Amino acid sequence: YIRFHIPTYIGSGLSGQPNITSDMDGIFGGKNSKVNTRDFQWKTFTPMQLNMDGWGSNPKYPQILGEPVSSINRSYLKLKSELIPYTYSIAKEAVHGLPIIRAMFLESVNPYTRGKATQYQYMYGPYFLVAPIYQETACDADGNDIRNGIYLPEGIWIDYFTGDGYPGNRILNHVKSPIWKLPVFVKSGAIIPMANPNNTVSEINKSLRIYELYPGPKSSFNEYDDDGVSEAYKSGMGATTLIESEVDKGNIARVTIHATIGDFDGFVKEKVTEFRINVSEKPGKISVKIGNRKLTLSEATSVAGFESNENVYFYNPAPDLNQFATKGSDFENVKMTKNPQLLIKVNKVDITVNPIYLEIKGYRFATEDKDRISIGKLSAPKNAGVKETNAQAFILEPTWDKVPNSDFYEIEFNGMLYSTIKGTRFVFNELSPETMYGFKLRAVNKTGASDWVSFTAKTKMDPLTFAIKGITAEVTAESQGGDEISNLFDFDEGSMWHTKWGKKVTPFDMIIDLNSVNQLDRMEYLPRADAGNGVLLKGRVYYSPDKQEWTEAGTFIWERNGKTKTFNFDSHPTVRYLKISVDEGVGQYGSGRQLYIFKAQEAP
Repeated sequence: YIRFHIPTYIGSGLSGQPNITSDMDGIFGGKNSKVNTRDFQWKTFTPMQLNMDGWGSNPKYPQILGEPVSSINRSYLKLKSELIPYTYSIAKEAVHGLPIIRAMFLESVNPYTRGKATQYQYMYGPYFLVAPIYQETACDADGNDIRNGIYLPEGIWIDYFTGDGYPGNRILNHVKSPIWKLPVFVKSGAIIPMANPNNTVSEINKSLRIYELYPGPKSSFNEYDDDGVSEAYKSGMGATTLIESEVDKGNIARVTIHATIGDFDGFVKEKVTEFRINVSEKPGKISVKIGNRKLTLSEATSVAGFESNENVYFYNPAPDLNQFATKGSDFENVKMTKNPQLLIKVNKVDITVNPIYLEIKGYRFATEDKDRISIGKLSAPKNAGVKETNAQAFILEPTWDKVPNSDFYEIEFNGMLYSTIKGTRFVFNELSPETMYGFKLRAVNKTGASDWVSFTAKTKMDPLTFAIKGITAEVTAESQGGDEISNLFDFDEGSMWHTKWGKKVTPFDMIIDLNSVNQLDRMEYLPRADAGNGVLLKGRVYYSPDKQEWTEAGTFIWERNGKTKTFNFDSHPTVRYLKISVDEGVGQYGSGRQLYIFKAQEAP
């Protein structure tokens, strides 16, 4: 149900309720390590995480499924604890401003983000773009997968766990997502307040503040803090710190931490300040001022030396993110290395009096595009188009021949650039039936890109064009609350009708009102995909003009499986009402996802 949780979280924020959570690894299911750790990963970037197993096949603790899940989940829980200052700040903003979890159109408004295309990704505050693994795409036995369809708005976006940079205004595909890695990107210019890793907020070092930064375009962030336990913040008891960052044309990065404004019970004014500046190479001169006083920094030669000294800096060429694996586990040997970082630590000062100014000359953050490997001239793709078998009412799947020397392909479609397509086919869905669409395709490698090739394709007629809408129905058996009979006719194949749990109901009757007089062609019944309780197996179908006189249309005997079942009205009767007398259903229940009733097509 990860695929349901993501748009639900987004919708909750849009509805004015930013503080949302849900059962980790679901309240049902269980014993699936891939689902368990993927859920812990993306919910790191949500307000809360709730463990409640209910009807699950095992408890849903982060360590319950053993290794490597325990190590991966622990790493993400530690990251969540480090992000508390950032999360708390955007939570404060959400009281009167934007939600914590933000729909993509709040970051970038365009026709693509206004639709459903970005319902499985979101912004976590202003700087994190999170694209959870919500389905298996190219998953191996260990859970390593890829993620397609990640929309990046205008600007530069950095993979948080590798440091790889990507230009925005495009849709990324084939993003490698090994079982430990959540696809999450940071916006260039990001300012991320952090805390020391902890197991509970009581372990947070109140005398330390940490800022991870990705200097770029001029940016700012208001860090907020209060006592964390009372409602004194409503009367203004809280502290706010403005942080600003920019990089000028001379590659000088400047960061300003303004003096903190405000106070609250338990506020610690004397704090050490630590910077984690993301870079791609060791910069030049580093200078720090506390107010008007210039600070002398010494260079450490190791992380340990940096941590044990004051007024110090250290260039870490390969930060290792795998810090919390279970000792002695295989996962302890997994490399989780990101881009270099410049670490700077400023000794304890009164932050309500002293602003801190950081200047880095020769700053550079430019990571290699690892998707571009090959060199050589590229020709335009040949035989590009959509074959008849690859066109449906809502889907078009273009294909083309492989281009020598190509690393990936790009398609321009509906004003958007779909990039890093690694194969020679690509699926576009959520389209309109019987509509002509235009495409432009090119091959890309390290040398450049080929010429564009253009082609068009048309979607087919909607198979539900002649399905009757506005149907109502009643059943002689009681329905389960939330799974009413109306769900069977709502044209939503994700909903379900089910009779009362624990109550045997067969045989029973279903009376259907078409709410219009129609000449009927057929009826299609979509059972539960898992062919579980309630799948209709045997019965009779009747029709009537007035719900008084019934004429039998025939009987049905259906196999127990999740496939669509069809009942044909061979005589094409003209009717208002139908009655389905169900004699047998799995478990003596009744259920179904949809029941489509089709009127006869008019002659051309």
